[in-house]
Amino acid sequence: MELKEELKLIDQAKSDIHAFNKLYERYFGKIFAFCLNRLGNRELAEDVTSQTFLITLEKIHDIDTAKGYRLSAWLYKVANNKIVDIFRKHGRGKFLNLTEYEGEDTPELSKSVEISEMQKKIALVLSGLKPQFQEVLTLKFYSELENEEIANVMNINKGNVAVTLHRAIKAFKDEYEKLFPESEIISLN
Repeated sequence: MELKEELKLIDQAKSDIHAFNKLYERYFGKIFAFCLNRLGNRELAEDVTSQTFLITLEKIHDIDTAKGYRLSAWLYKVANNKIVDIFRKHGRGKFLNLTEYEGEDTPELSKSVEISEMQKKIALVLSGLKPQFQEVLTLKFYSELENEEIANVMNINKGNVAVTLHRAIKAFKDEYEKLFPESEIISLN
């Protein structure tokens, strides 16, 4: 869907639930997969995804389409805030259960959350990084957001995204090599 078309749909969704349903159908799988990837727990991911869309439905009037941002930036920001709340309340990594991914048949999950040994290693390394590094790496490489969208989600400026991303990649590579010294590492440079 082109950006102009999506912005028009967002404006329509402010008064028409059917327009919101189209946006929901477009982004549900991506937001659920993002939540599952960050939380590692299916039930929590379902809860956060539901809360994200409920909040978005309630606040759809606050979305300024004149800024030209896709709805995904708003959705990831809301989902990420809910995830941070969970981590603050219960601690980070407590919910990570990689076996919950196995057997998933959601199209987005089968495409983007195939659990293999490498992905289990990546999840382990990510869980050991600073929260800001986890967030920027997930938004850039998993959710495939542009730096400007990441800046909006993380409430930082675009220049800081590039710096944070560079530091996060280095931290990831260092941690990966420390945990798996004999493993082949994906070149991140």
